Amino acid sequence: MRNRVSDALSGEFTEYLQWGWVESIINMVTQHQLSQWLHEGITAAKAGQPLEARSRLLDVVEHDQTNEVAWFWLYRLFERYEDRRVCLENLITINPQNQWAKQELVSLSSYLALSPPAPIPMSPPPVNHQPNHTAQPITTAPTSQVPTSQLQPQIDEVALTAVRLITAFWAGISFMLLSGGIIAGSEWLASIIRSRYYLSLGQLIELNTTLILLGLGFMSFIISLSLLFRLRGGYYGSLALAVTIMLMGPILSFLASPPIYLGAVCTGGMAGVVLLLTLASSLEFE
Repeated sequence: MRNRVSDALSGEFTEYLQWGWVESIINMVTQHQLSQWLHEGITAAKAGQPLEARSRLLDVVEHDQTNEVAWFWLYRLFERYEDRRVCLENLITINPQNQWAKQELVSLSSYLALSPPAPIPMSPPPVNHQPNHTAQPITTAPTSQVPTSQLQPQIDEVALTAVRLITAFWAGISFMLLSGGIIAGSEWLASIIRSRYYLSLGQLIELNTTLILLGLGFMSFIISLSLLFRLRGGYYGSLALAVTIMLMGPILSFLASPPIYLGAVCTGGMAGVVLLLTLASSLEFE
């Protein structure tokens, strides 16, 4: 009988595997399914749904005991200190270089050493034995797929902050570009009416500028909405538009007569910061 790793927060037992044929199904779980469960567990944890988050993350470690990220989030979700201690020990077993897990384990061990022991219940054991729903130590050695980088506890908070910053940035840029396009379009239309609908070269340039401003403004607005709803298209759109501005901004500034050096620095630097923030937010779109 295979015990399923779980937590008894509500006092209810969760389902566990007890038929031999289920073992063959477990072996068929793909890496894509594990990644999907991990993503759903982390998303539920961030949304304040600990029961759903634990269920998904326990599915992950049940099939892949060396998943460092899943054990980290289980450590944050478990409430019993013994379960949290096992999670930390598993993190250290997976990655002996994880200094954060070592420090947390020392702090937790010190706290448990100072806490009075809990009274032992005198009730007789149940007749129908059920699996022990606590965090289980790793029983298999780490494989070559074990991550070697040290787990960063604040990595998800950094990614979330980066998403909020670039969303606000593109929303502000879209407002500025759309406003500029509307103003430029109004001036172009007024000049056309004054010239009795005769298009000069200058008016064609103004029309082109108006269309570019409106197009970029609409694109920035779509990107900001996609980032707000955590759509992967918003992530790639932010990367593409940031690279475009970082390249075209300085080029157009240098081609101006006279060259606008401050504009080249501002557009290139601003787009570079947005590009870095977008890359830092990649975990939010996995």
